[in-house]
Amino acid sequence: MTFKKAIASYFCKCAVFRGRSSRSEYWWPELLQQSGWLALLPISFMSANLYLPEWTIILWAFAVFAIGIPKFAVFVRRLHDLDLTGWWLLLLFFIALIANLAGKWGETDEVATLSVILYLAVFFGWLWVVCVRGTKGDNRFGPDPLASATTSDASVPVTQS
Repeated sequence: MTFKKAIASYFCKCAVFRGRSSRSEYWWPELLQQSGWLALLPISFMSANLYLPEWTIILWAFAVFAIGIPKFAVFVRRLHDLDLTGWWLLLLFFIALIANLAGKWGETDEVATLSVILYLAVFFGWLWVVCVRGTKGDNRFGPDPLASATTSDASVPVTQS
């Protein structure tokens, strides 16, 4: 999937939690988002000690919401591409929550070690979902997004003369 198609698909299917998504449908928008956050980083540092009006908080919340919902949707579709249910996303959130609470409330080295191990488990789980190729062919969540991209060009009938 090209950059333009991936961005268009990402925002057109921003609240669609059904079907499947290819890796490029996840990674092209992710690259664009991270580039945007990186570009805004100097502004963030410059305004850290300044008073910001309330509307900036509302604008920030809108930006997080506008980016967060499509990100969740495409992640669920990536899970579907691996023939996994979207509920696995809740498991990753739950493990991250436990790691966060253990890191904040834990006072021993063992709890801190457990927190790091849990964070690493969530990171590698996320990495596996977004990097591994989905199941080939149709699965219970729909047709293969890579097969539909390659067969759209091949679906033109060839006539013999």
